[in-house]
Amino acid sequence: MNKKITKIIIMLFMVMAFLGVSKNADAKDKYVTERGVNRNTTIKGISVVAKQYEEAGTYKYKIIMKKNGVKKTIAKNTTTDFTTNGKIIYYSAVVKKISSYETKNCIYKYDIKTGKYTKIISGKSYIVCGCSGRYLYCGIDMEADGIKLYAYDLKKKRKKYMTSVVANVLVDGNHVVTSTNAGDAGNYPINVFKLNGTGKKKVCDGGLLSFENNKIYYYVVRESDWKNKIYSCKYNGKQKKAMTGWVKKIPEKYWRY
Repeated sequence: MNKKITKIIIMLFMVMAFLGVSKNADAKDKYVTERGVNRNTTIKGISVVAKQYEEAGTYKYKIIMKKNGVKKTIAKNTTTDFTTNGKIIYYSAVVKKISSYETKNCIYKYDIKTGKYTKIISGKSYIVCGCSGRYLYCGIDMEADGIKLYAYDLKKKRKKYMTSVVANVLVDGNHVVTSTNAGDAGNYPINVFKLNGTGKKKVCDGGLLSFENNKIYYYVVRESDWKNKIYSCKYNGKQKKAMTGWVKKIPEKYWRY
């Protein structure tokens, strides 16, 4: 098989696996983020999903919540990205189309208990990437060039630029971890930040799998045979440890949630 095609296949598999896991979480006030369509996230008995629908010949997305067995459409014409802690849902709604590949979006906060909607921030191609409670991680979806990421202070209502060319964002404890978007399979920078978006530090190179209890799990690609090895390390890059040998398929238990 052509080497370039093999790279593309591996990258597609990794992205699909990262986005394609239905999540369940019950940690106190911990936010769970979903970036895929038709993938349920359940937390504290509340189920949230981004569903595709057709309107006037155009495929769009809507955010649906299920509580006590009853489904409710929270918003229509949204992106597929949202984050929730079972009390609050942050999502991005499309306001208008700017070009064939860009839209003006507005990020909203939905209070599950009261049903109240609050406008948070708007901008070109804005999407939701995660939340720590105090800070909302959002950014400009630049398609193949990844996400231009910001930390938005929900209390002070201001944003701080973090980094660009981001593929995935994970939040746990007192830190945020980002991986690098790339067109080919390979080993690219994984960075760690403080919750407020400062203190950027590259801790390793590879593909991000999960970040829990201040421990990062990631894989390294060996291009000679396209096998992978799973590693773990602390959020500061120390205590690096190989979790597997070289394997063709990454064990499911290492993917986030």
